[in-house]
Amino acid sequence: MDLNTENITAWLDSQEKDFEQGLALLAAFSPTTNLVRVLKARGSSVKSLKTLSYELGKIERSKPQERTVRTVSLKQTENSTRKPVRENLEKQPDDPVLNDLVQKKNKIFKDYVAIFHQLEYMKKPQRMLAALHSLRMWDEIRDLWKQIDYYNLYRQIMPVKRNEKTANDQVSMVRRMMTIRTYLTRYEKKLATITTEKARDKWQRKLDEFNLEKQDLERKLNR
Repeated sequence: MDLNTENITAWLDSQEKDFEQGLALLAAFSPTTNLVRVLKARGSSVKSLKTLSYELGKIERSKPQERTVRTVSLKQTENSTRKPVRENLEKQPDDPVLNDLVQKKNKIFKDYVAIFHQLEYMKKPQRMLAALHSLRMWDEIRDLWKQIDYYNLYRQIMPVKRNEKTANDQVSMVRRMMTIRTYLTRYEKKLATITTEKARDKWQRKLDEFNLEKQDLERKLNR
């Protein structure tokens, strides 16, 4: 897709706004993909189109001059005698163990930021679940920072405290995952038979909540 805001302007000005085309434009321009996934899961509706129009409108109203100024400022910083901090943060370490810890931390932090910036677009039950999920992710980030600091100091992996409840916790999470999958299948079938907008929003909200919980469990089980 040609990345210029003329495509967005044309979509906003069209009488019949194509939902899939709007999602493709948002995915191409937006720095985060979480909102795209949420809108795609909800499907085309009056509320989804309003949210999509609002987000694309913000992108259309952004001034190219501002982006140019930020680019020039960044180049001037990189060419200055003072070494920018950003360069040190982006440089990957040569140590494979340290590199693995840094990559894990960066991946979780990227997901954390994406969820944090979408909280205001969620309804209260979904927002509460997503906020809880983001707090757990922040705990993971802090734990990884501790591991990184320990490794930089001693050049060995930080010992992990044994937890007798770990095995039981994993069994409980697997059982909960099976229950959630059953609910997801049931709600998807129910959603396909509903015609009223209010009822669809109600069941879609439940479906979104279970999908978020499923993602949280998958992350914990795949550690």
